[in-house]
Amino acid sequence: MDEILNTLSMVIGKNEAKILIFLSKNEKGYSSEIEQDTKLRQPEASVATKNLLKLHLIGKKEVKNKGKGRPRYLFSMNESAKETLLKRVIEKEKIIIDIRKAINELF
Repeated sequence: MDEILNTLSMVIGKNEAKILIFLSKNEKGYSSEIEQDTKLRQPEASVATKNLLKLHLIGKKEVKNKGKGRPRYLFSMNESAKETLLKRVIEKEKIIIDIRKAINELF
């Protein structure tokens, strides 16, 4: 599992990778469950889920509580997550090619 985490971290960030791994195992999860399982603090989990939402890797559904109180959010992996991740890998590969070209021009 550490190898998957390290590899995904190169593409989307470590906290984001932890959340994706959690959702791939559990299909869905409330933010509190994600925080507990991934051992992320609430602010870290919140930032990471926002990043994953921006990348369209996960979805967020509001679940109303009975009575008053703050709404809870249920997160799940998007069906297109695999394709989105592969596109990010291609983008990273292009960056690596550009870095190699720059290094070759220096030397």
